[in-house]
Amino acid sequence: MALDSTTSITLFGFTVWDEGTREQFNRETPSSAARQILCYWTDRVGLINAIRSSTGYIAITSSGAQTILQYVAPANYPDAPWLYVDTIEVEGVAGETGLSVGPNGLVGYKYARIRIVYKSLPYQEGIETGVFSVDFGAEFFTLPNQTSSLTFTDSTGGTVPTDQNPSLRLTVVTFKQTRMNLPSIPTSQIMAATDCVNAAVFQGAAVGTVLFAGASSQRRLFAGGSPGWDMTYTFSYRSVGWNVAFDPNHGTFRPVEFTGNSQTPFAQYDFNQLFL
Repeated sequence: MALDSTTSITLFGFTVWDEGTREQFNRETPSSAARQILCYWTDRVGLINAIRSSTGYIAITSSGAQTILQYVAPANYPDAPWLYVDTIEVEGVAGETGLSVGPNGLVGYKYARIRIVYKSLPYQEGIETGVFSVDFGAEFFTLPNQTSSLTFTDSTGGTVPTDQNPSLRLTVVTFKQTRMNLPSIPTSQIMAATDCVNAAVFQGAAVGTVLFAGASSQRRLFAGGSPGWDMTYTFSYRSVGWNVAFDPNHGTFRPVEFTGNSQTPFAQYDFNQLFL
């Protein structure tokens, strides 16, 4: 194929030659597409930055003069917009005049063969904040033997002997929420949420039933070198709540506080602040 204006196309303002595309669409595993193009060697960095969205974020000043950072997603595959750029491979091509030595001491190619791989992402910009997962576990609460907490309900009746009080099984639901491509780690919100229960309804759970169990981070780099962060928050849910203790005299969990200062064991925090 002749590499001239009659066979070239323009992509993000750069002259390129298309060398073919391969597509793979799957039902259960991520779908993908691979596109191979040729561009001038000196244009490769600018073209890759345009494809990958090297800045990652752009600053936007609202009408209230408040500056916010808005994530800029990488380019998507033209015929399947849900496929986004995942990896880019570059190969130097000598061209018609052979190789030369560039001003920086590297081999000076004339063209760059770029292979762009697009894949479906585990999130969609503007619709989801990330990945959500749920896991179930259990904890066993031993009833005190000083007072019988259980009563037999069959025809014989009577209270369960104090030395036979069984343990209560409490289901604990652990769920994790991952936010992707944050411009920085929200340290202040994480510190404020530590050792706290939810002050407002959270993920459908009533106030005081969700405990913040910690956070973990993963650092990634955009093409231009600017960092982004994936944050995973972990929460634990108990239907009886966390600021409670079991009262054997009433056979139920009751709210508690510290004697002397009226403070609950776990403070309250609006976990929705972690997702702003």
